[in-house]
Amino acid sequence: MSVSAGGSETALVKKAIDIAGWNVPGNVSFQAEKFEASHIAPLRCFLPESGPLVRILESSPIQDAVERYVEARKGAIGEKKGYRRLMGAMGVPLWLGVCIALAVVLIPHGAVGAFGLALGAGSSADKIARAWQNWAPWAVYAGVIGTAILSLVSRPAVHYRRWQRHRATAEALRREIFKRVFDHRGEGGGLELPLKLEYFRRWQVELQREYFRQGCEQNERLIRRRRGLNHLSVGIFVLLGLVLASSAIAGLDEQGMPSALLRGPLLYAAPRLLAAEAWGPDYPLLLLGLLAVSAMAFYFALGALNAAKRNAPRYRNMLDNFEELLMDGPKDRLTFARHAAARGDETAVRDYAERVHSVMAMEINDWVRLADLDQGRDDPSYFRRSLQPGPVSAGGA
Repeated sequence: MSVSAGGSETALVKKAIDIAGWNVPGNVSFQAEKFEASHIAPLRCFLPESGPLVRILESSPIQDAVERYVEARKGAIGEKKGYRRLMGAMGVPLWLGVCIALAVVLIPHGAVGAFGLALGAGSSADKIARAWQNWAPWAVYAGVIGTAILSLVSRPAVHYRRWQRHRATAEALRREIFKRVFDHRGEGGGLELPLKLEYFRRWQVELQREYFRQGCEQNERLIRRRRGLNHLSVGIFVLLGLVLASSAIAGLDEQGMPSALLRGPLLYAAPRLLAAEAWGPDYPLLLLGLLAVSAMAFYFALGALNAAKRNAPRYRNMLDNFEELLMDGPKDRLTFARHAAARGDETAVRDYAERVHSVMAMEINDWVRLADLDQGRDDPSYFRRSLQPGPVSAGGA
């Protein structure tokens, strides 16, 4: 159906927008598992105008694509949970070591002996305290070494790559759903093509924009957390350096002054420095420093996989792309596609959909590409494949 009057085009566009609706704020789920309730049932409230889109979504090609997407998504979710469980298990020995180290530093040995004696762990509080002092550092080192061994045996990067591949397959199948919606030839009518476009706008473009908006916020939080841990580690090592320096200077005073320049300040500070030397905090702080290094190394290993700093600009760029694709000004792409749909210009509508999917395809290819690079793999043919034009296969990426 061709509509020549601008007012009639605007009316068709508005009606199609009202029928399709908008993405719920905060929603990033395609809700394919409840496709009937989420996608089709709301459209039935607008029958008979929504009839063309309802019949398309109920057709066997669309239902088949939805079922395949649901299965692929279940596989991606399973791989994601498995990867995260693995990363959590790898961290258990390390964090147990951290807890033991903090106990060594913060709990007096006398309290440890009294507590062990109350539990019946020995016959003498002194023996219990000495045993704790002797064996606690070995338990800490075992936690650090255990984490390193688990990382070698379990190979988390392989599981991460598998998760990204399943994720890319699921996303390719979701694109296939919309491809079949546009390919389906219904009964025609003035609202069919506008309804297809607005359905695509709500369940693909707006959903992707919300996903990348939340991703930007999450990556920014991760970056702030990492900076906080950086500051904490610097503070720990500054404190360690000051304590070790005080111990060294106190030792010089006992052995004779090497320089007249420091004699006055040292004589003034000697009582305080000797008190620090007698307390002996350098050994616990050395242990704490070792654990801080280990904890930071483990955290940055996780950060390398999460790639917060790398993902932050990528997510921001993708968010900007989808913001631009959803702008509805007089000269914007969505406005042009909407009026083309009202005129029955299917080519212009498909151009808009293909532009959206081309933006998504490059990002999805990067998931697998970056997972390969995280493992030190490089495939020279990757960029040639990613730049080749062609439709997305139903079989996945």
